[in-house]
Amino acid sequence: MMLSNTAHRAAAPSRRLFSLARANRSLPLVSRIVADIQQASGRVADYQEEFERLAEQQSLEQADQAIMCLSRARKEYRQFCTELDQLGCSLSDERAGAVDFPAVVDGKQVVLCWRMGEAQISRWHDPGW
Repeated sequence: MMLSNTAHRAAAPSRRLFSLARANRSLPLVSRIVADIQQASGRVADYQEEFERLAEQQSLEQADQAIMCLSRARKEYRQFCTELDQLGCSLSDERAGAVDFPAVVDGKQVVLCWRMGEAQISRWHDPGW
């Protein structure tokens, strides 16, 4: 189960515009945060599954422990998403580790696109694409 980082936002912070150089310089940190988000999402899915299994078996004490772990994992997930938001970029595809950076190219507002594993940003698209 992959989570959407847009589900937890009350109001997204106003986005800064990135230059290509600045966005590329941020990739080591962005990469670590995205990896943390993906790992936390996996823990959320695991605890959710464990809770459902235990609740079905009516193992209430163990289910209570699983729900506490699930709650902590969800909080951690939200904290990592907030870190990414505070940098001014956004997770566009959690599974692929894709991140969008708002930018201006040739006077036109665009979104610089990067995916986990790529050494640098090499493509962009129009916002809302």
